[in-house]
Amino acid sequence: MIRFPPRRILVPMGASPESAAAWEQGRILRRQSGAQLEVLHVRPWQPASGELMGAEVWALQAEEAAMRWIHERTGAEAPLHRRDGDPAHAIARFAEEGGFDLIVMGTRGRAGFARALGGSIAESVVRRSKVPTLVVLHPRRRFNSVLAPVSLQPHSLPGARAAAEVAEQFGARLCVLSVIESPVSPGPEALDAVRERQRSLLASIRPSFGCSARVALGGRVEEILREAGRHDLVVLVSHIRRPLRDRLAGTTAERVLRRSPAPVLALPLEPAPAGPSLRQPATGGSK
Repeated sequence: MIRFPPRRILVPMGASPESAAAWEQGRILRRQSGAQLEVLHVRPWQPASGELMGAEVWALQAEEAAMRWIHERTGAEAPLHRRDGDPAHAIARFAEEGGFDLIVMGTRGRAGFARALGGSIAESVVRRSKVPTLVVLHPRRRFNSVLAPVSLQPHSLPGARAAAEVAEQFGARLCVLSVIESPVSPGPEALDAVRERQRSLLASIRPSFGCSARVALGGRVEEILREAGRHDLVVLVSHIRRPLRDRLAGTTAERVLRRSPAPVLALPLEPAPAGPSLRQPATGGSK
């Protein structure tokens, strides 16, 4: 699922503050890990053959300005690749075919109507990519505390293990968070059962630099965001979208990454390992 520390890091860039944040975070990770850092710029259109019209001339000038902006910031620090086409598709494909271990992208932290109008390239990349994607609003120079939201369903367990690996590489503490979404308050037995499953999980992944576990009651996204403010990195598995609800609002990973004050490392979903499920008990858990 993840190679950490990464050996090759890809930073997609355009002329934007989000790209500047991603570039700075990529440079920080390169200094910490010794990884090879590369830049990708995707032009979302292809120039027509023949004489250029007014809009095409403007687009070409904007593209030239974007390239100057990127060169001014990256200089000769990293190879620069260029592609044409849909940005999210091109980024995901280039990262996978190029054998990169990590994509680093910036986000505007938009939600609601602004997001509905403009969408988010970072979210689209997370949705498509088979390569782990680190999404940052503001670069972090150190990761001292890593948050791993765990639903205690099989698909979240690889993410918890990956979070433990990341925490170990940074010498960071690991916090496991389980959120119970229920119309009624769960009883003491249900809460004890969830805490016991958390203890079993922590015993199996054995984080090296300290760990803690917390159970929260409420909305999954809101509770993750509330806890994210206390940590330097959030590690989530980007699961398969459900047809209607996730199309309108986004998956849990997408909704968290667009509003999280801390960087979010989104991991591609892999088949769940064989073994017993760590589901929450029916008396207090959510589906």
